[in-house]
Amino acid sequence: MNSDGKSVNVFVKYRFGDLYWATVLTMARQFRVFLMIFVVMAAIAGLTLLWAASRPSLPTDTRQSVESIRVLFPRLLAGVCLFLFGLPLLTTRKILNRRDMRQGFSYVFSGVGLQVDSMVGHSELKWLTFRKAVETKGAFLLFSTAGATYTFPKHCFGGDSDLVEIRHILRTALPNSNLRAP
Repeated sequence: MNSDGKSVNVFVKYRFGDLYWATVLTMARQFRVFLMIFVVMAAIAGLTLLWAASRPSLPTDTRQSVESIRVLFPRLLAGVCLFLFGLPLLTTRKILNRRDMRQGFSYVFSGVGLQVDSMVGHSELKWLTFRKAVETKGAFLLFSTAGATYTFPKHCFGGDSDLVEIRHILRTALPNSNLRAP
């Protein structure tokens, strides 16, 4: 229970989109340095191609370099997109086929922590287990200190009052969280 003595109960049975987009977001966060480097490289490649297109004639070695960029860049872009969007597609399907995932999970959020009940057992996680909570348009994501991400789709909550209460609990327990205004 939080300081007001309230808790929020939620039963989560994941849909494909819930886990897919949470996985894409988690991967983007974990590989953000790699993605930033790629964006810088993409900007340089794009500017180089624009510059080359604006020149009527280029030396042979420069023309060959520009041609290499023109050929390799789309392949690199496809590889990054497959990594960022394709890999979560494969893992999400595999995760959703697990029996425990099909059964769903029961969670209780309180000021003490998070209780989890599923077909495989019961556990209680203290708020010290988590380092941050992030609210997206469709879910709450809890990032653990061990690197795991817990996803709680908003459609699983009972209504607006549960969403207000969960924000209050998370703000109190994890002050550096990124949550929508109350």
